[in-house]
Amino acid sequence: MARKDKPYLALYVQDLLTDERLVNCSPSAHGIYLRLLCILHKQETYGKILLKQKHKQNGKQINNFASYIKKQMPFSEADILSGITELLEEGVISLDGDYLFQKRM
Repeated sequence: MARKDKPYLALYVQDLLTDERLVNCSPSAHGIYLRLLCILHKQETYGKILLKQKHKQNGKQINNFASYIKKQMPFSEADILSGITELLEEGVISLDGDYLFQKRM
């Protein structure tokens, strides 16, 4: 359940700085990731974004997620797609069916 009663995100700085998977990501992927954590914090199912049927515009799930969350980020869709792709490849975030999630949330 979304933590609407907690307007803050518990961010463990040491974990963020020493995450071996995240360290391998580009600076732009770091920016996408931090913004994504905030979006994940506000979801109905905490830590997971559900891609609803109306947001499935093409065959690639990752493109659909990038298109969906672009409204919530101050980045271009291309930058979001690139960042999400990199974060997925490094195992920082995960996709499972219609869900994009960060396993530690």
